[in-house]
Amino acid sequence: GYSYLINEGAFFTKDIVSKGLRIANIQYAEKGVLWFNVNSSGKSGHGSVPTPDYAVIKLLNFIDALQSHFSKRMISDEMQMMFHQIGKKTSGVKGFVLKRTHIPLFQNLLKETLNKSKHLNAMTKNTVSITGLSTIDSLGMNVIGSQASAKIDMRILPSFRADDVENKVREIAAKTGVSIEVVQKTDATKSELNSRFFNSLAVVSQSLIKGSTPSPLMSQGATDSLYFRKLGLNCYGFV
Repeated sequence: GYSYLINEGAFFTKDIVSKGLRIANIQYAEKGVLWFNVNSSGKSGHGSVPTPDYAVIKLLNFIDALQSHFSKRMISDEMQMMFHQIGKKTSGVKGFVLKRTHIPLFQNLLKETLNKSKHLNAMTKNTVSITGLSTIDSLGMNVIGSQASAKIDMRILPSFRADDVENKVREIAAKTGVSIEVVQKTDATKSELNSRFFNSLAVVSQSLIKGSTPSPLMSQGATDSLYFRKLGLNCYGFV
Protein backbone atom coordinates (compact mmCIF):
# COMPACT_ATOMS: atom_id res chain seq x y z
CA GLY A 1 0.00 0.00 0.00
CA TYR A 2 0.86 3.66 0.06
CA SER A 3 2.61 5.28 3.01
CA TYR A 4 3.49 8.83 1.94
CA LEU A 5 1.91 11.74 0.12
CA ILE A 6 3.43 14.98 -1.17
CA ASN A 7 1.04 17.92 -1.06
CA GLU A 8 1.02 21.71 -0.98
CA GLY A 9 2.31 23.60 2.03
CA ALA A 10 6.05 24.12 1.54
CA PHE A 11 7.75 27.44 0.96
CA PHE A 12 11.13 29.08 1.34
CA THR A 13 11.58 32.04 3.65
CA LYS A 14 14.41 34.43 4.40
CA ASP A 15 15.04 36.80 7.31
CA ILE A 16 11.89 35.68 9.15
CA VAL A 17 13.48 34.71 12.46
CA SER A 18 17.19 35.14 11.85
CA LYS A 19 18.74 37.74 9.54
CA GLY A 20 20.12 36.22 6.35
CA LEU A 21 18.98 32.69 7.13
CA ARG A 22 17.08 30.93 4.34
CA ILE A 23 14.63 28.29 5.55
CA ALA A 24 13.19 25.45 3.49
CA ASN A 25 9.91 24.85 5.32
CA ILE A 26 8.51 21.33 4.94
CA GLN A 27 4.97 21.07 6.22
CA TYR A 28 4.34 18.03 8.41
CA ALA A 29 1.59 19.39 10.68
CA GLU A 30 -1.31 21.81 10.51
CA LYS A 31 -3.65 23.48 12.95
CA GLY A 32 -7.19 22.32 13.58
CA VAL A 33 -10.29 24.18 12.42
CA LEU A 34 -13.45 25.40 14.13
CA TRP A 35 -15.86 27.40 11.98
CA PHE A 36 -19.14 28.56 13.44
CA ASN A 37 -21.95 31.07 13.08
CA VAL A 38 -22.95 33.27 16.00
CA ASN A 39 -26.53 34.49 16.38
CA SER A 40 -27.68 37.16 18.75
CA SER A 41 -31.17 38.45 19.44
CA GLY A 42 -32.62 41.17 21.64
CA LYS A 43 -35.26 43.84 21.86
CA SER A 44 -35.47 46.31 19.01
CA GLY A 45 -35.71 49.99 19.79
CA HIS A 46 -34.69 53.52 18.97
CA GLY A 47 -31.03 54.51 18.70
CA SER A 48 -31.54 57.41 21.08
CA VAL A 49 -32.48 55.12 23.99
CA PRO A 50 -30.26 52.02 23.81
CA THR A 51 -30.64 49.17 26.28
CA PRO A 52 -27.58 47.42 27.76
CA ASP A 53 -28.32 44.07 26.12
CA TYR A 54 -29.53 44.61 22.57
CA ALA A 55 -28.48 42.14 19.89
CA VAL A 56 -25.39 43.88 18.52
CA ILE A 57 -24.00 44.62 21.99
CA LYS A 58 -24.36 40.98 23.06
CA LEU A 59 -22.63 39.89 19.87
CA LEU A 60 -19.74 42.31 20.44
CA ASN A 61 -19.43 41.21 24.07
CA PHE A 62 -19.17 37.61 22.92
CA ILE A 63 -16.47 38.41 20.35
CA ASP A 64 -14.51 40.44 22.89
CA ALA A 65 -14.66 37.63 25.48
CA LEU A 66 -13.73 35.03 22.86
CA GLN A 67 -10.68 36.93 21.66
CA SER A 68 -9.61 37.69 25.21
CA HIS A 69 -9.76 34.04 26.27
CA PHE A 70 -7.82 32.74 23.27
CA SER A 71 -5.23 35.52 23.11
CA LYS A 72 -2.53 33.69 25.05
CA ARG A 73 0.60 32.81 23.09
CA MET A 74 1.81 29.20 23.28
CA ILE A 75 4.84 27.72 21.57
CA SER A 76 3.72 24.17 20.85
CA ASP A 77 6.00 21.14 20.58
CA GLU A 78 5.73 21.43 16.80
CA MET A 79 6.93 25.04 16.83
CA GLN A 80 9.68 24.24 19.32
CA MET A 81 11.08 21.76 16.80
CA MET A 82 11.04 24.40 14.09
CA PHE A 83 12.74 27.01 16.27
CA HIS A 84 15.34 24.50 17.47
CA GLN A 85 16.30 23.71 13.88
CA ILE A 86 16.62 27.41 13.09
CA GLY A 87 18.55 27.97 16.32
CA LYS A 88 21.21 25.47 15.26
CA LYS A 89 21.98 27.75 12.30
CA THR A 90 21.75 31.01 14.25
CA SER A 91 24.70 32.40 16.19
CA GLY A 92 24.83 34.31 19.45
CA VAL A 93 22.14 34.85 22.03
CA LYS A 94 19.26 34.45 19.57
CA GLY A 95 20.47 31.00 18.54
CA PHE A 96 20.80 30.02 22.21
CA VAL A 97 17.22 31.17 22.86
CA LEU A 98 15.74 29.52 19.76
CA LYS A 99 17.08 26.14 20.83
CA ARG A 100 15.38 26.49 24.21
CA THR A 101 11.86 27.71 23.47
CA HIS A 102 10.45 25.02 25.78
CA ILE A 103 11.54 27.30 28.64
CA PRO A 104 8.90 30.00 29.40
CA LEU A 105 11.52 32.69 30.04
CA PHE A 106 13.00 32.24 26.58
CA GLN A 107 9.54 32.23 25.02
CA ASN A 108 9.05 35.74 26.39
CA LEU A 109 12.33 36.87 24.83
CA LEU A 110 10.94 35.94 21.40
CA LYS A 111 7.78 38.02 21.80
CA GLU A 112 8.99 40.92 19.63
CA THR A 113 10.18 38.57 16.87
CA LEU A 114 6.89 36.68 16.81
CA ASN A 115 4.81 39.86 16.75
CA LYS A 116 6.65 41.12 13.67
CA SER A 117 5.48 38.16 11.58
CA LYS A 118 1.76 37.54 11.07
CA HIS A 119 2.57 33.93 10.19
CA LEU A 120 4.61 33.23 13.31
CA ASN A 121 2.01 35.04 15.39
CA ALA A 122 -0.71 32.75 13.99
CA MET A 123 1.43 29.64 14.54
CA THR A 124 1.74 30.39 18.26
CA LYS A 125 -1.88 31.13 19.14
CA ASN A 126 -5.37 29.73 18.85
CA THR A 127 -6.54 32.40 16.43
CA VAL A 128 -9.99 33.97 16.19
CA SER A 129 -10.92 35.68 12.92
CA ILE A 130 -14.22 37.46 12.36
CA THR A 131 -15.02 36.71 8.73
CA GLY A 132 -18.53 38.14 8.61
CA LEU A 133 -20.88 40.52 10.47
CA SER A 134 -24.49 41.29 9.67
CA THR A 135 -27.61 42.94 11.05
CA ILE A 136 -31.01 43.73 9.53
CA ASP A 137 -29.77 46.10 6.82
CA SER A 138 -33.20 47.40 5.84
CA LEU A 139 -33.62 49.24 9.13
CA GLY A 140 -32.86 52.94 9.42
CA MET A 141 -29.78 54.51 11.00
CA ASN A 142 -31.73 55.29 14.18
CA VAL A 143 -33.23 51.82 14.66
CA ILE A 144 -31.75 49.17 16.97
CA GLY A 145 -32.30 45.84 15.27
CA SER A 146 -33.45 42.69 17.04
CA GLN A 147 -31.02 40.36 15.26
CA ALA A 148 -27.24 40.28 14.65
CA SER A 149 -24.90 37.54 13.49
CA ALA A 150 -21.25 36.81 12.80
CA LYS A 151 -19.06 34.19 11.13
CA ILE A 152 -15.99 33.06 13.07
CA ASP A 153 -12.94 31.17 11.79
CA MET A 154 -10.82 29.65 14.57
CA ARG A 155 -7.55 27.78 13.99
CA ILE A 156 -6.53 25.47 16.81
CA LEU A 157 -3.06 24.46 18.02
CA PRO A 158 -2.23 20.73 18.12
CA SER A 159 -2.18 20.64 21.93
CA PHE A 160 -5.93 21.45 21.98
CA ARG A 161 -8.82 19.18 21.05
CA ALA A 162 -11.42 20.78 18.81
CA ASP A 163 -14.20 19.40 21.05
CA ASP A 164 -12.70 21.14 24.09
CA VAL A 165 -12.39 24.42 22.22
CA GLU A 166 -16.01 24.15 21.06
CA ASN A 167 -17.14 23.53 24.66
CA LYS A 168 -15.31 26.67 25.80
CA VAL A 169 -16.85 28.68 22.96
CA ARG A 170 -20.30 27.49 23.98
CA GLU A 171 -19.57 28.42 27.59
CA ILE A 172 -18.64 31.96 26.56
CA ALA A 173 -21.72 32.11 24.32
CA ALA A 174 -24.00 31.14 27.21
CA LYS A 175 -22.49 33.81 29.47
CA THR A 176 -22.96 36.54 26.86
CA GLY A 177 -26.43 35.47 25.72
CA VAL A 178 -25.73 34.37 22.15
CA SER A 179 -26.00 31.03 20.35
CA ILE A 180 -23.56 29.29 18.03
CA GLU A 181 -23.90 26.87 15.15
CA VAL A 182 -20.81 24.83 14.24
CA VAL A 183 -20.15 24.61 10.50
CA GLN A 184 -16.87 22.67 10.47
CA LYS A 185 -14.68 21.13 13.16
CA THR A 186 -11.43 19.19 12.80
CA ASP A 187 -8.53 18.45 15.10
CA ALA A 188 -4.97 19.38 14.20
CA THR A 189 -3.07 16.70 12.29
CA LYS A 190 0.58 15.81 11.85
CA SER A 191 2.82 13.19 10.23
CA GLU A 192 5.99 11.47 11.36
CA LEU A 193 8.84 13.93 11.63
CA ASN A 194 11.74 11.48 11.53
CA SER A 195 10.56 9.33 8.64
CA ARG A 196 12.95 8.41 5.83
CA PHE A 197 10.72 10.29 3.42
CA PHE A 198 10.85 13.54 5.42
CA ASN A 199 14.64 13.24 5.63
CA SER A 200 14.78 12.73 1.85
CA LEU A 201 12.72 15.87 1.31
CA ALA A 202 15.11 17.78 3.55
CA VAL A 203 18.07 16.70 1.41
CA VAL A 204 16.25 17.64 -1.80
CA SER A 205 15.32 21.07 -0.44
CA GLN A 206 18.95 21.84 0.30
CA SER A 207 19.93 20.91 -3.25
CA LEU A 208 17.20 23.16 -4.68
CA ILE A 209 18.22 26.22 -2.66
CA LYS A 210 21.92 26.20 -1.87
CA GLY A 211 22.71 27.22 1.67
CA SER A 212 19.14 26.77 2.91
CA THR A 213 18.22 25.07 6.17
CA PRO A 214 15.41 22.49 6.07
CA SER A 215 12.91 22.91 8.87
CA PRO A 216 9.70 21.15 9.92
CA LEU A 217 6.66 23.39 9.55
CA MET A 218 3.30 23.47 11.25
CA SER A 219 1.08 25.47 8.91
CA GLN A 220 -1.57 27.80 10.28
CA GLY A 221 -3.95 26.91 7.44
CA ALA A 222 -5.51 23.61 6.44
CA THR A 223 -4.73 21.53 3.36
CA ASP A 224 -6.07 18.31 1.86
CA SER A 225 -3.42 16.50 3.90
CA LEU A 226 -5.94 16.67 6.72
CA TYR A 227 -8.08 14.01 5.02
CA PHE A 228 -5.23 11.79 3.87
CA ARG A 229 -3.64 11.73 7.34
CA LYS A 230 -6.92 10.39 8.66
CA LEU A 231 -6.46 7.48 6.22
CA GLY A 232 -3.09 6.70 7.78
CA LEU A 233 -0.79 8.35 5.24
CA ASN A 234 2.21 10.44 6.22
CA CYS A 235 1.70 13.71 4.33
CA TYR A 236 4.27 16.40 3.73
CA GLY A 237 3.88 19.81 2.17
CA PHE A 238 6.59 20.17 -0.45
CA VAL A 239 4.83 21.89 -3.34
